[in-house]
Order: sequence, then structure tokens, then C-alpha cells
Amino acid sequence: MKTFKKTIVFYIRILFISFLVAYNDIHPNSENQGSIAKGTARAGSMTKPQWLHTATLLKNGKVLIVGDGAELYDPKKDKFESIDSRTKKRYLHKAILLKNGKVLICDGFSNFKFTIFDNSVELYNPDTNTFSQAGNMNEQRRNFSATLLNSGKVLLMGGYDLDFRVLSSAELYNPDINIFSTTGSLKKTRFFLGDSSVLLKDGNVLTGISFSGKAENLKKGTSANLISEIELYDSENGTFSNVGQINLWQPRKTMSFDNGKVFVVNSSGLQNKGTEITIFNPKSKKFTRIKQYLTLDFSYEFTKFQNRFVLFSGGKSTEKYTAAISKLEVFDSGVEKVLDAGNMMTPRYNHRATLLQDGRILITGGCTEDIAGDTEAHAGIFEISALSSAEIYSP
Repeated sequence: MKTFKKTIVFYIRILFISFLVAYNDIHPNSENQGSIAKGTARAGSMTKPQWLHTATLLKNGKVLIVGDGAELYDPKKDKFESIDSRTKKRYLHKAILLKNGKVLICDGFSNFKFTIFDNSVELYNPDTNTFSQAGNMNEQRRNFSATLLNSGKVLLMGGYDLDFRVLSSAELYNPDINIFSTTGSLKKTRFFLGDSSVLLKDGNVLTGISFSGKAENLKKGTSANLISEIELYDSENGTFSNVGQINLWQPRKTMSFDNGKVFVVNSSGLQNKGTEITIFNPKSKKFTRIKQYLTLDFSYEFTKFQNRFVLFSGGKSTEKYTAAISKLEVFDSGVEKVLDAGNMMTPRYNHRATLLQDGRILITGGCTEDIAGDTEAHAGIFEISALSSAEIYSP
């Protein structure tokens, strides 16, 4: 009888330990944060070298690449296929997946010199694998912010026009009727660089990081002023209001989590210190800097996964600004720490990293190095070592 009881207790302990292991795999904590995967694996190559492109996950699980032409990645086949119906080039643009499954494409330039602005608005239809012209915006604008709202509409705000006059106007794109209509204006004129505005958990939009400046200076590319005041767009009333101030050095990107908090990635401004991560709490309207620095800086890519972690990949070296790096780092928002995730197979910057439906992350294109370097006010010709290779990070 005693032997039977001991056997029962033994198996109960085994089951309990198995439960703890399984639970910790699903609910990681600060004690097991070292289990982050490291490194990448080679994926199929794109049909063309791509950089400053967009890579949008479609509802069918494929990834739409738009840049030098367009192509589709099928993760089941690990294969890229060109979309022959679209041959135009577009760089530094935006691609927003709409709730109806189509993709809205706007903003950007049509040449490597970044001197020919593309003001057209396109729609990609995955059912027909074709592109078509969308409605016209009320104002010609570039370097604006575009955010998908819970209603299915897209909020476009700020930017500057073809004469480099910074705008305070905003408008809404309605995909049901393919029309742009005006909405309330920003309190300040501002333009946006990168992924700065963010949809909050309550359905409103935080303007995030933005800049302003005089038209004559922006035209020369000589100066722009960081705007410390941030605004909130009320999606129900269509109005903007001031919500607080930020004092960061060269802030770059913004992202939200399901717990309602927003994190801002910004250059530290300190030599060899890399990049800071600052947490913004919309309820208290307070910013809190985490104590660690990312080693990555300039032209990196970041991708949220498992709604807790953020993968940072590549970018430019802080020691040699023209050279790409292969570094991977993961930010754990649960414990607010930066973890080492190894290296990519190829150093790259100005690439794209897209979360796939199976939880893996597809890393595409980018550049390895600026071959011809110095330009006057960022307006000269870059000879870029663009990449057609792709990699997969498996968390």
C-alpha cells in the first residue's frame, strides 16, 4: 500500500512539473527570459533587389512587396513571384492593409534621387492580384501619417505639400466608397518621419513624433524642428486635442501594446550608446525611460510578435555610418528588458521585417552599404547596394 501511495505521489509531481513547464512556455517571466531564439535562416530570394519598400501581410497569408515593381511571397512555398501588371517604382511610401483585405498605397518617391514625388494613391486587390487607382486626396501631401482606424477608415494627417509648406489639415479615406473627406485639423502644423503615429486601445490616435519647419529650409533639406507637444485624435468626434509633451533626442518610431502602453524608440544622442526605449502611459501621460540601450541605431527595422516582444533587426553602424550591421535584439515589454537575439545572415539596413501568420518573421531586402556616400542636404544620387535576399526569424 505504501509503495502504491509513493507511486501515485511520484506521478502527481511529474504531472505538476510538466504543467509548470508548459505554463512557462506560454507565459514567460523575468526568470526564463533567456529562452529567446537567436539568429535567422535563409529564405527564398526576391525577384528584384528591394530597399525602402513595403512588405504587407495579406489576409490570405501571403506578403505583398511594393518597391521596384511588386511581388508576392508565399510562405508555404517559400517563394517570391513577380506581379507583372505593376512595373512602376515607389520608395519611402506607405502601405496600409484595409479591413476589406485590400491594400492602400500612398506617398513616396518614384526615383532613387528622391526628387520625383509620387502623389498617386493605389489600391491592391488580392482577389484579382491587380492594382488600380484610388480616389484623390483633398490635399497633395508627403511625409504625412496614415493610420487605420477601428471603423475601417484611414486617417491621414499633416505632412507638407509640393511647395514644402507644412500642413495642419487631416482627412479620412473611406474604402467603402473610395473617397477622401476632410476631418478636424491638427493644433499645429507638422510632418512625420517613419512609423510615429499609433492607434491606441480606445480607438483614438496619438500623433506621436513629428516635426515642423520653414518651407525654404525644408526645400534645401537644411533644418527641421522637433515638436514636443503631442496630440490625440478623437475618432468619434473627428477632433484633435493636446495631451502632453515629449523631450526626446531624435525619436524615430512608436508602437502600442494590448496593455494600452505605447513605446517610443529614439536615438540616445550619445556616442556609441545606440538607441533608447521610452514607455508612454496614455492614462498618466508620463514617459519612462528603460535603463538599457539597444546597440542598434539608424535605419533598423522593428516588429512586434506574441504581443509582448519586439524584434529589432539590422540598421547602420554607429561607428561607420555607411555600413550595415547584422545584429538582432529583442525587447521584452513584460519585464522591460533588451535581450540578445544573435545576428542575421546578411548585414542590412532600410529593409523590412514582417510578422507572418505562423508567428515567424520575414526579413526582406535592404542595403549593405552606401557605395557613393556624401550628398548635399540628402538630395544627391546614392549608389545603393540593394539586396534581393530574404531571411526568416523563428521566435
